[in-house]
Order: sequence, then structure tokens, then C-alpha cells
Amino acid sequence: MLKPCYFVGFTGHRTGFDEAAAGTAIRKALRDVQARADRLGGRAELCTSVAEGADTLCVEIARELDMPVHLLVPLAEADFQADFTSPASWRRSEAQLEFARQRPGRDSICQVPGGAPRPACYFDQAIYMLDAADVLIALWNGEAAQGLGGTEQVVAQAKATGIPVIHIDPASGKTAILGDLDAPFRPDPILTELNRIAAAEAPGCAADAATPDGLQTCLDTIAMREAERFRPSLVRIIFFHGLAALLAAIVTFKAADLPVWEDLKWTVTLLELLLVSSALWMTFRLHRQHTQHLWIRCRMACEVVRGLRASVPLLDPLHPAVAHHDPAWRRFALSAGLLVLAHQPTDDAEELKQKYLDVRLSATHPEGQIRHYERMRPAALRRWKITGLISHWSAILAPPFVLFSLVNKLTSVAMHGHGWHLEKDPAGWLFVVFFPIALPLIAGISSSLRQALDAGRRKDRYPQMVGRLSAIKTSLSGLRTPSTIHRAVGRSEEILLDELLEWQLAMKNAGH
Repeated sequence: MLKPCYFVGFTGHRTGFDEAAAGTAIRKALRDVQARADRLGGRAELCTSVAEGADTLCVEIARELDMPVHLLVPLAEADFQADFTSPASWRRSEAQLEFARQRPGRDSICQVPGGAPRPACYFDQAIYMLDAADVLIALWNGEAAQGLGGTEQVVAQAKATGIPVIHIDPASGKTAILGDLDAPFRPDPILTELNRIAAAEAPGCAADAATPDGLQTCLDTIAMREAERFRPSLVRIIFFHGLAALLAAIVTFKAADLPVWEDLKWTVTLLELLLVSSALWMTFRLHRQHTQHLWIRCRMACEVVRGLRASVPLLDPLHPAVAHHDPAWRRFALSAGLLVLAHQPTDDAEELKQKYLDVRLSATHPEGQIRHYERMRPAALRRWKITGLISHWSAILAPPFVLFSLVNKLTSVAMHGHGWHLEKDPAGWLFVVFFPIALPLIAGISSSLRQALDAGRRKDRYPQMVGRLSAIKTSLSGLRTPSTIHRAVGRSEEILLDELLEWQLAMKNAGH
């Protein structure tokens, strides 16, 4: 359904290396990374600067190997050009930038955010690259960095954060591996699971998931189907257990003036057994089919794709927000983000902003998040009120009936079996047996339903979401520069991601 992407970063010296030896070693390292990605059914992509020297050499070799390239520039191009020592070296790098512009969707160019002056911007660019990289190729002489952002500092940071390094000696081209190169190249659990789910649950839509629309539709189809299985079943399980407990209370009634009671008692007992068995069977089936897990997993994936479709390339697909909140989703988000980038027809910030406003933050569009929360809040509030009302009054009425039942038992004990014995009277049985058992049960059922339906969180959370997203929408409408648009969209996606992760946790807790 979705191929995993693996990112190789590169750092190296501007001068002082043998280009032929270094080129051979870089080519071998890139091919090795490609082969590792291919074995996992994925692809390798290069993420690097296009500075003078080794960086440009690595980009040229990646082109020869038909590897997609994501170029990072630390400064505006006019300022970046000033850091090259000759027009020839600049033309060599400029050619790679121009080549990337001609392949939008496959290659990309990103000016590193932050706007730091030299040399801090070069250090920022290196860290920005490492945040996306699975492995780092370093053409490094082993000596200390001569300034901020030097090769030694990049290698040290990679090692400190657990990124394996393919170290190439710049004079001889000899290669050494620093760290565990196998670690990043293992099957990704979430991607593997989602591909398996799609193949088993929806093979038709899985075949159409080569586009962002197709991928989202496929995941949404599976999530909707699993939700229809899980949530109604969970409500039925709660009802069946509660009703069975009430029937157990009825079985305790042994009124002497009802000669048919013996027959009814066995009928009620069998009904109780049927309800409990049905509840247990539904619980077993949900557990065996992993219904809740499939629903939550596919819904999470679907919403991640929906967010990426709306925000890429306003937000860099190489640094998805979900990767920082839940690292397990990093590979999926990176791979899906690049799929979105490959099918994005424009990179014009103003046009993308307007689309974001008209779709993602719309109060009328079917995919509008403001519309979604406004539409869902009344149902959540209604469920909260109904379950709360039932639970409240059941809890208030239960203590008097329990106390009355206790008094009935105490009088019987105190009078040596000659007490009230109200339980033997049909009307008295309701007060001393049925209501003391039924009312606490009803209160518990209502509370369980409230939790299962996530009504409490939603009735408070949804108005907050509408207010916060509406405020961002108003602000975003007046923004004109790419940097301000980027920040506003980033805030919006963080808010939506927080709600998604909170929902995921609430649903896991509801399903126990």
C-alpha cells in the first residue's frame, strides 16, 4: 500500500579530499543504503546541503543512481552563492538546484528555517538534516571542526543521537561503520501492519493507494468499517451485562402467590445465561479480530494522511510533527508526506494557504475540521446529558433503598425470623430486593456508556477545538509571507494532532 522511505544524510569537507577516491566510496555507500531499502520494499532518498565540495559531489552521485534528492540551503540563494570560492564551483551546485526545481514532487529544495547568521545557519542546516536522517555518510578526516557547523560536530551529534555513520576517509576513500547500520533498516511495525491490514481487509482499495487520495480513502474505509463493528458491540456488551445482573435480581423473587413462578424463574435464568454468553462471545470476537486495534490504527493513519495532504509543502514532509509526539509513526508519516509531495501540483504559499483555509479549516467543506467538531458536539452533549441524568438520579435514589433493604433484614434477624419479610410480597420485593440492586447497576451502566462513548471529553473538547481553529483561521487569512503562513499552519496541525492523540488514548481506555 505505502512504500517506506529511508533517508541518508551527508556531510563532508569543502576541500582537501581526493574526488575520485571519495566519489567511489560515496557511490558504494549510497548503493548499500539503496539495497537495504529495496530489501524492505522501500526506497532510499538523500537529504543534504548542496554546499561547495563534497556535498555537491554526493548530490551528483545520487543523481547517477536515480535517487531522489532533498536539498537544504542555509541561506537565501544570493547569500549562499557568496560562500563559494569560485564561479565554477557555484555553477556546479546551481546546476543541482536547477535540476531539483525541474523535478518537483520527486526532489525538493528547502531553506532551513530560523534565519540564523553565518556560521550558525550551517550548524542549523546540519541538525535539520540529522532530524530526518536514518543514516549519515560523512567524508571526514577525523580532525576537530574548524568552525560552527563543521563535519566533526555533525558526526558527533549523529553518534550522540544514535544515527549510524558511514565514515569515509577523504584521502584514501576507506570506509568504516560507526554504530549499528542494521538498526534503521528493519521492517517498520506500523507500515508493515497497515499494509497487512489493507491487503486482508480491503485489497481493492489497497491497490489504489498509490496516490494520497487513494491512501486516505483506503484507510478511511477500513477505519469506518471497524468502528461500526467495535463501538456498537461495546455498547451492547455493557447493556447485556447490566441486564443480566438485573435478571439475576429478579430470580431472587420467590413469591408464594405466583404458582407459575417456578417456570418463569427458569426462563429468566436461561435468558440471563443467554445475555452473559452473548456479551462474552462479542468480547471474545472483538478481541480475536482485534477490532478496536484495527479501528484506532487505521483512523490514526487516515488522519495523519489527511493532515499531510492539507499541509505539505507548507510544512516540510521530512519533519512531520507526529514523529516528535509519537516516534513510532515517524516512518509512516515520512513516507506518506513524500507521497503527498509527489502529487502536489503547486508550491505557491498563497495558493496553498487558501486551499488550507477552504478545506482543512472550513466550517462547510466535508473535510473541514471546524465543521467536524461543530457537527459532532451536539451528539456528544446529548449523550453526556442523558447518561449523566440517569447516573445522577440512580445514585441519589440507591442509598434509601439499600438502607430500607438493610432494615428489613435486621428486623428479620432481631425477631428471629418473624420480621417484615417484605421480600415475599410482590410490591415489597421491589423495594427491598430489586431497587437496591438495580439502581446502583443502572448508575454503573450509565457511567460505563459515558466512558465508552467518550462523551465527557468530547462535550468539553469540541467547543475548544472550534474556538482555537477559528482563531487560527482568522489570523491565517491575513498572512502574506511564507514564514508566517508556515508558523500558523504548524500551530493548527499541532492542535489537531494533540486532539487525535488524546482521542486515541481515550478509545484505548474505553476498550480496556
